[in-house]
Amino acid sequence: MLEITEKMAAMCQAVQSLVLARTQAPAAAPPTGQPPPKIRLQKMTSEDDPEAFLTTFERVAEASSWPVECWAAQLAPCLSGEAEAAYRALSNEAARDYQQVKVAILQRLNITPESHCRKFRHYVRPKGARPRIIAQQLWDHLTRWLQPGERTKQQLMESVAVDQFLSVLDPGTRDWVARNTPNTMERAVELEVEL
Repeated sequence: MLEITEKMAAMCQAVQSLVLARTQAPAAAPPTGQPPPKIRLQKMTSEDDPEAFLTTFERVAEASSWPVECWAAQLAPCLSGEAEAAYRALSNEAARDYQQVKVAILQRLNITPESHCRKFRHYVRPKGARPRIIAQQLWDHLTRWLQPGERTKQQLMESVAVDQFLSVLDPGTRDWVARNTPNTMERAVELEVEL
């Protein structure tokens, strides 16, 4: 698998060089006549926030004009720990698709809208934290939970309603209904009645 990943990374590097060569005018070269610097990606560490790491990777990839088809191959050597395990568990075909790789990593690390909901609902002020930091952390969790840029007003309302509905159920029922990830209040009620 590592050999395939290295070959894919080499192919993507070659494609990137061709794309850069075709899209840059000669006047775009630095005054010293040297080629633009190659971007050296850092390996993810256990201290890194996986979402922030992936967001930074995506921004670097876009700024570098990498073809999206090469993103997964460029990301793979940067992964470690559970993120790398999530990548290795994918089929060869899925491992070539950046979106599937990203989803697998976030799921493996239990970084989901539901986990951000829990972090938002059960947030505890860190000792000595400044108010702006607290507000930003809460806002980040709320945004990642509700995903307002990707969902309609009705979907946002359903999400809040389902979360509140789950909070009033008995623990065993709540766990069973939550495992089935209802997207609407109607579906949550159906699941509760089925049990």
